[in-house]
Amino acid sequence: LIKPDGTIVDPTVAAGDPNIEFIDSGLGESYKITSPDAGMWKVKITGVDAPLGGSKFTLRVLVSTALTTTISTDKPTYIQKDPIKIMVNISEAESPILDGTVTAEVAKPDFTKTSFALFDDGTNTDSIANDGIYSNTFTETLIGGDYSIKVNVRGNTKSGNPFTRGDSLTIIVRDVTPPVIIISAPEPKDYSYTENIVLDFNATDESIDPIVVAELDGLRAIRGEVVNLFNMSLGEHTLIVRAMDDEENIAVKEVIFNVIDDVPPETIARVIEGELGRDNWYRSDVEVQLIAHDEKSGISEIGYNFDCSENYLPY
Repeated sequence: LIKPDGTIVDPTVAAGDPNIEFIDSGLGESYKITSPDAGMWKVKITGVDAPLGGSKFTLRVLVSTALTTTISTDKPTYIQKDPIKIMVNISEAESPILDGTVTAEVAKPDFTKTSFALFDDGTNTDSIANDGIYSNTFTETLIGGDYSIKVNVRGNTKSGNPFTRGDSLTIIVRDVTPPVIIISAPEPKDYSYTENIVLDFNATDESIDPIVVAELDGLRAIRGEVVNLFNMSLGEHTLIVRAMDDEENIAVKEVIFNVIDDVPPETIARVIEGELGRDNWYRSDVEVQLIAHDEKSGISEIGYNFDCSENYLPY
């Protein structure tokens, strides 16, 4: 065993140092060191009467210290946009360590990281100055998911020896934002019954792709489905889209569109009875048949006039 200053610790040195106890259990040797010197300790192991192929051995190092660092937050769980207050309590034998340097690194669900300092000066959301609790608040919680918090602590013990410590914690920020639904087709407008509509809708979410379902007039609708408006009744129709993310936040959006008949009827006028004279002029009374056809709305009435007059007579 080698101290940070290079002194080799053996049973003889241990016998003369009240802070070092040498223990020989018969199965192995160990040293118990009270108040060890600060710095890098080393262990050098030399085989005695070891076989040529070598021999397995076990080395254990157990450390007990009165210096503790504990990381905590002001709540166990959070929702989006909640501030997270991060606190690190540093103490030695239950006495606060002052003038330490504490930094925190927060890894967000989108894998970006933010680093900042924690304070024990009664500012920056620190409640009480010089109580050994270093605090600050993290506010970048727009995304739901796991937030990994790592802290690094540097300072000096009561005896003036420097130390470093680290700790970590994972906090869940619940996603309470519903998905965003986009309906590109149909649009909220009038459509001719002669048109086709290709249904186009989708939903996005900050976490995973949400579950999306849709209904057109109460019947299941599928994105990309071609809707022949000739087969739909004239008037209003409703497309309703629902989306749910993995936190069961639900969004609903609807579009109301109108199917209209903007195609005029087909009309035919023909003479079915009369005496034809010179130059295709009739010289007797004539009987005229009027025929009208509309493939969508049907015919509600037929009228006619003479010589382009403004008055129409019912047929």
